[in-house]
Amino acid sequence: ILFHTAGIVFLTLVINGTTTKGLLQTLKLTEVTAGQKEQMNTAVRRISHTQWKLTRGYQSYKYMIDASWDVVNSVCTVTNPYIVETEDAKKVVGLTTLNPPRPVKGQHNSVLALEMTNDARLGVIKAMKVHYSHQFEEGVLTESAVQVLLTDAEYAEDIYLCTIQSHNFHKHMKVHGFYPWLRDKVIVRFGLHKEESLPEPPSCRWRYPFYWVVTRDWFDPIGMTIVLLNVGLAVAELVYSYYSDNPEDECLWTQSEQRYKLVFYWANVTFTIFYSIEASIRLLGQRFRDYICSWWNYLDLFVLAIACGDLYLGYIAIDDALCKQSKILQSGFRNYFNLLRFARLLRAIRLLKPIMPHLLRKIKRETHVQVFTGYDIGRGFVKASDDVIKFIPQICENKKVQQVIKHGMQREVNSCVKDLALIQNKFPGVAVALQTRHACRTVLNRMIFALNDVQDGGLLDESEVKLLQHLIEEKMRRLTHSPHYITPTNPLTTHNDAFNDEEDKGDKKVSDDAGIPHKIATNP
Repeated sequence: ILFHTAGIVFLTLVINGTTTKGLLQTLKLTEVTAGQKEQMNTAVRRISHTQWKLTRGYQSYKYMIDASWDVVNSVCTVTNPYIVETEDAKKVVGLTTLNPPRPVKGQHNSVLALEMTNDARLGVIKAMKVHYSHQFEEGVLTESAVQVLLTDAEYAEDIYLCTIQSHNFHKHMKVHGFYPWLRDKVIVRFGLHKEESLPEPPSCRWRYPFYWVVTRDWFDPIGMTIVLLNVGLAVAELVYSYYSDNPEDECLWTQSEQRYKLVFYWANVTFTIFYSIEASIRLLGQRFRDYICSWWNYLDLFVLAIACGDLYLGYIAIDDALCKQSKILQSGFRNYFNLLRFARLLRAIRLLKPIMPHLLRKIKRETHVQVFTGYDIGRGFVKASDDVIKFIPQICENKKVQQVIKHGMQREVNSCVKDLALIQNKFPGVAVALQTRHACRTVLNRMIFALNDVQDGGLLDESEVKLLQHLIEEKMRRLTHSPHYITPTNPLTTHNDAFNDEEDKGDKKVSDDAGIPHKIATNP
């Protein structure tokens, strides 16, 4: 009976869930009336007007001056949900440390003065924590950044007469980890970060066919495929040699073992011939200056030299007469023979060549994420300090205590601003990305407030307000996946008011060809 009842309930839910929408559409209960469309259109115009005013106003705001406003406009634009779009929506561009105790001057060795200073310090730190949380709620401070700021504030709060200092954030503003080390110690040192360009054509006409082969897109993939096969063969030969070698008498091989040795030997001969041909084609197809400037060519020559030495020792090993006459394999040179076998695996380094661009992009991405977090921490500290400094007279009434606290905070703010300026100078795109994200979130927050005003005025129903609110909140959620680096725009047109105003004009213009007036679309 229990399973029977559960089956009936399940079928009822499935039938209701799959047929309710069609039934409502058949009865025309989901049809939007003309009045609802007009109300929605009015609300969208009001929200869009708020967006336009805010984007124009925030362009001169000091915390958002370098934001990419084209991205802000594309992210914050809200369309009428009752209008059916005929094309796909546009893609969103993914978008305190411790001071020594200082008694108040004028009240030497006064316990009361120290207590007043400490109380003011605690009040300032609590206000800073409130502003950190407020920035996080507004979406202009990431979760990792607010955790670092709150942890540092709590640490300073537990120490007597200590304030939040900016040098505690230096470790978050510096690039650290394995990827930066790999970039500085290996990739940059050996010049592997430079993108390869097409070599200059040779001066001799008879070398043009080799130049044509070298510059083809299929030349490097063929070489990588051969290297991959050779590495697999080298591993198989090492495994076979490990299980088949006889330490007492290297020359006593069975017939099957001799056959396998010959197969491996002639396979190595084939690969060595291919490497020789490839190196010759590269040398003839490029200028000598271009050839010697590439580390990959040096690696090819080194591997080719190892392959030639390996072939010589391999030939001695498979020849019975030479094996009996030569004492190389019975002497200490046998270790060098095994070493050359392992050295053949160095050919696998060539497989890193096609992976290098992806590795460099990975390193850049990780670096930008670290710098983005550090820049966000410093910017949150500076913004909270600027806001709290204004309320110091309300936290403490003593003028001298106010002066001590204010000067200390201003000193830390100036130090942090210098660090942020260094980051912005070295990674300008990170500052643009962060300010763009903050500008987008600030504009979207204001649009939410405008939507609430529309709801309070009774212009929209609750369902329509939720629909618009869902659209804006979806844009807010997408901001968390915005890029950590945006290429800065041309400074000649970034804040050129005359250039921007010319684009925003909605005046009629006459076509040069037919003299027909055209109306340029304007912002709401």
